[in-house]
Amino acid sequence: MALLRDDDVAAGITSLQAVSRGTTTSTMGMAGTGPLIITELLSLLAESVGQAGSEVVHELMRTLRAAQSERRSQYAEDTDFELEMARVSLALDDLDEAQRCWERAARYMGAYGGHKDITIGELLDPLPHLMQADPVQAHVRMARTQPLAYLVADRTNGRGTAGTPQRWWRLLACLDPQAAAQLGAQVLLAEPNLPDGRVDEAHKQLLATQADTADPVILAALRIAAGASGRSINQDTALLTRLANLPSDDAVHAARLLPVLANAITSTYDDQALIATSQGAGDERTTPLSAAAQRCGGEGGPSWAPHSAPNNTSRDWSGPKKHPTTDSYLHAQQRPTLPEGAAGALAAVRDHKSKAYDAPSGPRWSREALANAVGWRLLEVLVDQGADAATQLLYRIADEIDAFSRLELLADLALGLHLRQDIDPDLLGPLAATAGTLAYAKMRGSGGWLSFAGADRLDLWQQADSADPATAARNLAEQVAHAVAEASYSSTIGVSQALVSAFAIRPPHASPSPICAFSCWDAAYGVIAHRLPGDARLGYGVYHPVAELATQHDIDTALCRLALATIALPERGDKRRALIAMTVLLAGRPSQAQAALTHVLSFNLGSGPLTWLLTVLRTHLPDGPLDVVLLEQLRALCSSDMLSVRAEAAAILAAAGYQPPSPVATAAHPTLIRAIATAALQAEDSA
Repeated sequence: MALLRDDDVAAGITSLQAVSRGTTTSTMGMAGTGPLIITELLSLLAESVGQAGSEVVHELMRTLRAAQSERRSQYAEDTDFELEMARVSLALDDLDEAQRCWERAARYMGAYGGHKDITIGELLDPLPHLMQADPVQAHVRMARTQPLAYLVADRTNGRGTAGTPQRWWRLLACLDPQAAAQLGAQVLLAEPNLPDGRVDEAHKQLLATQADTADPVILAALRIAAGASGRSINQDTALLTRLANLPSDDAVHAARLLPVLANAITSTYDDQALIATSQGAGDERTTPLSAAAQRCGGEGGPSWAPHSAPNNTSRDWSGPKKHPTTDSYLHAQQRPTLPEGAAGALAAVRDHKSKAYDAPSGPRWSREALANAVGWRLLEVLVDQGADAATQLLYRIADEIDAFSRLELLADLALGLHLRQDIDPDLLGPLAATAGTLAYAKMRGSGGWLSFAGADRLDLWQQADSADPATAARNLAEQVAHAVAEASYSSTIGVSQALVSAFAIRPPHASPSPICAFSCWDAAYGVIAHRLPGDARLGYGVYHPVAELATQHDIDTALCRLALATIALPERGDKRRALIAMTVLLAGRPSQAQAALTHVLSFNLGSGPLTWLLTVLRTHLPDGPLDVVLLEQLRALCSSDMLSVRAEAAAILAAAGYQPPSPVATAAHPTLIRAIATAALQAEDSA
């Protein structure tokens, strides 16, 4: 680079850019490494400023920036890139651009973390509760989280964040099943022969969430299309039971579809390697499934059940189980001697904290005994010393409690005070609200991952707010302020989610200004969105919420579309199951099947899948006139440049009693023209 001048600098940087792009590697979400990463290339460009004109360098900067925007880089790498660009700008005496580069670097430096940063859950987890408060507004927030869910997976190292897009799709299947099915079909059909793990997650979630509400015939078609990945003995048993209970005048009985559905569903359990199955034939877990399949006229379920997944969530560090010693057994059988008043309450809590992990159970460690020992002394302090002393004792009890255990004591105290509130509402109401709020705020959510509340015990907040709204709101605000004041990252995990979920279930009516769950969510969104800059690659699966809530009929039609869209998957088995699902739908639910088929036929899936779909339609043509939109699609396919598609579409129209349109005359292919001309010349020569 030191020897290059003028335009040769641009050629040299371009060549080195190709070297950098071809040799830089990134493994498991780590930062790019190699002999010439992009920041080192920029340092060469900075040194070349005096050897080439400023216009050449500016053009190279634009080229390198465009290339950087196409990379899937972490924010730390973007920070280094912007700082190097700032140095190049300074070398060009472009102070304004250097300042802009520095500001972008500062933004990236404070962006979303890379190692198990789970704060995206503060936006995703409360969405089901927002759905209960206002479904339309919840769908709007669902759409706003989609790019963030993709960015957090693309721009971090994936530790704790890699599955966020799949998590978003599962939520969408729960909150807006019609959109999830339609978007899933759109993704599969727009890029045929490319499997998508996010759509697969939504597919399985729809089978679970729609188990009780969707049309059982349509749900069975969706289950067949899912194949082995949709296996669930309990869900399949329930589905087959619903099918067996269909009324006698349902179309599936006339078409004799129930045995087909039962066999198609149970056969997915045979689609697995023997090593993945338990060895005991006739496993009792499959008995209900077999019975349900036989009620539908099927051959029965599999002779074995899927092998249960090993539990690798924790390790047993204690070794072989030991028998308790005589001393520990006797200690557990004896209740502690406790003083009266506040001292006795705190002594009871501390004695309960002294329980060893492997101590035997007994009256001393009884949850009810602890609640009684502390609760009655709390009332004693309330009567003898007043409400302020009792409140201070509650706070001292909360401070004594271990964050990972014995938190149920606060919940028990809150419930006991709430049940006795009518005795003296002015005294017991605020105390019950304080106990309930402390119990809610200190109860670690999501199995302990959230250090502040969570959605596990929203009943505690509801109970506290009903006891005394003003006290509950004030105490909750104090707990939030205390968590933030600790200045610890872990202490604030779950605060936003706790407020949004709590206010969605029961807004704090006693607050001085109106506070709603959506305003809290929006405030959290502003922070997290600022930490996730960049453009997300949403592809064809962009979620656009609608104002009207979908009816079950609309959801069922969308499920039909997703079932048929699985024909775009690359595996032959997926395509076969999609054709079975289409056969079932045409015979059992012809109206919705035709609507879904019209949409699928509008995509360029190739001659094979389109011909197979049309062949099934021709073979199982529904009674009565075809859907108007499907007719238009068939007429359009009659002009397809794929001969088999054109012929099948015309045959369907003729079989349904419609006149197929004549194919439009088109110019012959040049190869065909040359072949005909050559044949004609040969014929003349031979004559």
